[in-house]
Amino acid sequence: MTYSLALMLVASLAAGDGPADAPAVTEVEKAVVAARQSIRKGKVSWDLKRTRPTGEVILDATQTQWFDLDTGKRRSDVITRTPMKGAAEGQGPVRHIEGFNCERPDYYLDYFDMRLEKGVTGVQLKPLTAERKKGATELCDPRLLGLRPDSQLGLHHYQLESALDFPGREKPAIRRDRWKDTDCWVISFQTARGNSIEYWVAPSQGYNVVRAVTEATVTGKRLRGVLEVELAQDKKSGLWFPQRCVHEQSLEGKPGVATVVVNVTEASLNEPVDDEVFSLAGMNIRPGTLIEGELPNGKSEVWEWTGEKVAGHVNPPVGVIPPASSRHAGRSWLLIPAGVLALLATLALVFFIRSKRRQGQAT
Repeated sequence: MTYSLALMLVASLAAGDGPADAPAVTEVEKAVVAARQSIRKGKVSWDLKRTRPTGEVILDATQTQWFDLDTGKRRSDVITRTPMKGAAEGQGPVRHIEGFNCERPDYYLDYFDMRLEKGVTGVQLKPLTAERKKGATELCDPRLLGLRPDSQLGLHHYQLESALDFPGREKPAIRRDRWKDTDCWVISFQTARGNSIEYWVAPSQGYNVVRAVTEATVTGKRLRGVLEVELAQDKKSGLWFPQRCVHEQSLEGKPGVATVVVNVTEASLNEPVDDEVFSLAGMNIRPGTLIEGELPNGKSEVWEWTGEKVAGHVNPPVGVIPPASSRHAGRSWLLIPAGVLALLATLALVFFIRSKRRQGQAT
């Protein structure tokens, strides 16, 4: 966001002359995205819990994201406390690590630290392709937190630059309003599917979304989602960032379909990130963990994490026939005893023939 744009938006909000003086919808949205784009590196951690109206916990997890957009290095570390499918009986919290450009440049890293009912888990370390980037399930852009008007569970599906893009939306409008004693711009529109969306943007809090409401028709019933965001200003950088996000869904006006609460426990914005966190040495992975590797030429390899470095897998291959040269070399030592035995047999035969001849002459 340029300085002149910021002045124009603030002046428009303070003028109080009605919607005619309001900035264009796209200008406010650009200001929202630009504010988050100014965050280039850091570490963000949050606790996430999703519950049913009965109080049953559907998902209980802690997520940490490290990122340095200037180097392209990103890492996600998620600890899930709710049971996971496929885990062995008695398995405690499951840890899942994903990374781009971690351990090796242009490589994708994926690791589940869990005991399975059958088999073991290992690290995947393979070239970072477009398909693997798209297939990441936990690695997300933490700058999206509290920005999308949804439950915050699927942030890995979105890019910051297009976070507020809704293709085919109809007649977006903007108006003034206040939310919790804060002046806001409220943007509202309908999507191509007929869903209605509106969200409140607070210029005085770094052009962040503080509230969003979505309404959609699902199987003939009206589903409503409300997102509320509490913000805090980082003392070092001066940037505003979500501290708490609460998303509640109701069906046909009955609240409590599902509730998602996100509590941000750490937000280090534009602070240097220790490069070790992007290496296996900084991920606290157990020594002896196998690595399913792949070379840039597509050749598969099996490596092992020793606790200090990646080493070749030491277990010998099974059923491998040695090369012809080594087979012949291995047989050469047999030629000496075979010759000796042949010589002894020949001598024995000569002595036997001579003894028979002597017996015949005596007779």
